[in-house]
Amino acid sequence: MNKPQLFLDMDETVVALSEYIVKQYNNLHNDNMKWTDNHSYWWKDCKKANKDFFKTLLQTKGTFIDPKPMENAITILNKLHDEGYDIHIITLPQWQSYFSTKEKVEWVKKYLPFINIDTNFHCTGNKGLLANSNRILIDDKLGHLKGWEDNGGTSICFNYHFCYSWSKSWIGEVAIDWQCAYERIKSIERKWENEQYRV
Repeated sequence: MNKPQLFLDMDETVVALSEYIVKQYNNLHNDNMKWTDNHSYWWKDCKKANKDFFKTLLQTKGTFIDPKPMENAITILNKLHDEGYDIHIITLPQWQSYFSTKEKVEWVKKYLPFINIDTNFHCTGNKGLLANSNRILIDDKLGHLKGWEDNGGTSICFNYHFCYSWSKSWIGEVAIDWQCAYERIKSIERKWENEQYRV
């Protein structure tokens, strides 16, 4: 059987966006918040700033190119690439940000140069449109995960050490880090192979 195609969300999955955002928040508000102590969407646990502050940060040049990769993400993704997986990025750029799409492309070119931007970089708010039975989505958002499965794909919820309260209700496959994501991919692939042999 062919290897599954892998479709990867960027923010909070491959890219440590919250780590970067909380660092900016700390610098500007004289706070010492750890990014892993924020469990809320829109960084609501950062008590010294409101949503407008974070909206402004998302519109600021550098916000989508400067963040680091998630821990171990690049090592694991290079390993998967070396093993022959067809890896895609699928992301919803911030519509409010002039810089978002351009910086996301630059980020991928910098950290994941094996990804062909022309064929394997997808921007959409409806990720389920690209789902099929041989494709796995790794994402942190429930709506994208469910939409993917509703359209015949397989989803893995990325919830970094269970920090993301917005995806805690997901009842399917979960990965708490990139080593775990690797193991989930291999487990799904083995399951598919066993089902193929039983037919």
